[in-house]
Amino acid sequence: MLTLEARERLSKLCIKLRGDQKVRQIAEKAGVAHSAWSDWENGKGNLGESSAQRLAAYIGTTVGDLQIYLNAGYSLEEYLRIPQVKQLGREPTRLITSVEEVFVWMEELSLYDLARITAKGGEIIQELVTGSRSLDGNKNRNTKKKVTYKIIVQLVREHRAAALEAFLDAEVPGASERIEAIIRGQQPNPSEVALLTQVLPIDPDELYDMYLREFPSNGNRDNKAYVETGL
Repeated sequence: MLTLEARERLSKLCIKLRGDQKVRQIAEKAGVAHSAWSDWENGKGNLGESSAQRLAAYIGTTVGDLQIYLNAGYSLEEYLRIPQVKQLGREPTRLITSVEEVFVWMEELSLYDLARITAKGGEIIQELVTGSRSLDGNKNRNTKKKVTYKIIVQLVREHRAAALEAFLDAEVPGASERIEAIIRGQQPNPSEVALLTQVLPIDPDELYDMYLREFPSNGNRDNKAYVETGL
């Protein structure tokens, strides 16, 4: 019993095969009743085992290949290329249409290729989470965030221990209290920002851009050096 989609695919196949021929002509070549062929083209009827064997033999494929096409495993073009591919001594490729088929395919891969796929999968997941890639697979442009105090506060929350250790090493007065104040939303001063950039995943150039946005020129001091050293 053919599904609605399978009937639609069978219809496209039969119309493609017939071309400019009359239904009776193509049906006789394929060895099937012309009424059956007419039904297939119109998306009606079913495809019995005997008819499937004759149709597949006419095309030059196996019944299994035909079934894969009807189940959307091959595109129409891929299916009709199978006879040519087999003549060249190669196995036809088909689309993998389910996660389960992906798992089966992965079991045939080498450890090296599996590691590559795993790494790429992690990269794609990270891009989806950060918004740098959309669900349709395209990378979004202009998604890079500017470093702001809000981002620094968020990073301090995530890396509290490292931030506190940096403050203690630099002998910042009331180091623990200052970290807690920053976590509560209080803006760190430039010296504290300079310390935090050493332990937080912040691009120094982005940090410098933030400094220029937030603070005016500081006399004759080199602004970038000021941010990096906190002096």
